[in-house]
Amino acid sequence: MLPVTHIHIDARAPTQAQRQKALRKNSNPVTNISNSASYEPISGAIDNLVVATRVTDTIAAIAKWVPYLTPNSNILFLQNGMGMMDKVISEFWPEETIDKKRVMPHMYMGSLSHGIYKHPSPQWRLTQAGEGHMKFAKYPSLPSSTGTPINELSYSLLGSEPLQATEITYLSMLIHQYERLIINCCINSTTALLDCENGELLDSSQTEHLNSTIIKECIAVTKNHFDTVLQEKSDFFPQLEKKSGLIKLESTINLGRLIHLVNLNLQRTARNSSSMRNDLAYPVPGQHPDTEIAALNGWVAYWGRTHGLRTPVNSLLQTLILAKADIINKRESDDIRIEVGENI
Repeated sequence: MLPVTHIHIDARAPTQAQRQKALRKNSNPVTNISNSASYEPISGAIDNLVVATRVTDTIAAIAKWVPYLTPNSNILFLQNGMGMMDKVISEFWPEETIDKKRVMPHMYMGSLSHGIYKHPSPQWRLTQAGEGHMKFAKYPSLPSSTGTPINELSYSLLGSEPLQATEITYLSMLIHQYERLIINCCINSTTALLDCENGELLDSSQTEHLNSTIIKECIAVTKNHFDTVLQEKSDFFPQLEKKSGLIKLESTINLGRLIHLVNLNLQRTARNSSSMRNDLAYPVPGQHPDTEIAALNGWVAYWGRTHGLRTPVNSLLQTLILAKADIINKRESDDIRIEVGENI
């Protein structure tokens, strides 16, 4: 996916189709996209910003665009993992929290289940492997002093039929993110370490026990995180939304259901290679292999460590992925030095 996309949607366009044009996707279930990341010069404020980078690149990717963002701009984050939106706010709009004055754009968090994978070469060749759906929600923030304008980004996402988008409450989105986090924690790091396709994890009885342990740690962490959000942002949620959120959390984030979901995902994506496995298998030449481990198992380990919860398995998986990345980087560096030496 391209790192950052800035989109201007003309609210004066006479038809819904014209307003959707900026976000409409090809409805063909298998689509090849070839493009290159570039920053086009713009003038004036950005109305809508879609961030679809890996989480580790987020701060650097949007830093260039922050001067063009206003409290009436919209940012949609479509990423894996947890914790990035808080980092973005802390980095670029800390006064929002300190001064209790609205200064940051309207923030949205979302997730996609549309299947897409990147080819090793050329760099920006992507294939849409299957259609899915999209969920998104508005991040709770202080009210705007100028009121809330008609949100064209939300309107266009909901109106784009190929996206199959649904806008849900923030607490529901948070629970959905927990679910995706736990599935990724079970699949990404393990397939990367074992260097196997997703479905091959089903061939070992050992991975079933491993996934069960990963999930148990994740359940403790995500429930603690949910309680913390309710306490810190209590004023943003109606009482009824809090109660329904807690009920949904209990029915969604439970061991039996999550084990079933992980196995179901392994079956459905049996021939797929996880993004983390690909990150280590096809590192960018001359760069240290970069993965999203910090936002997956690493986030679970971090939250557990800072809130008195034990997460030894997730911590170990993060350490092993980081160690493997270091080893791959050393091998790549040695290969480059050997090639240079031979050429000389």
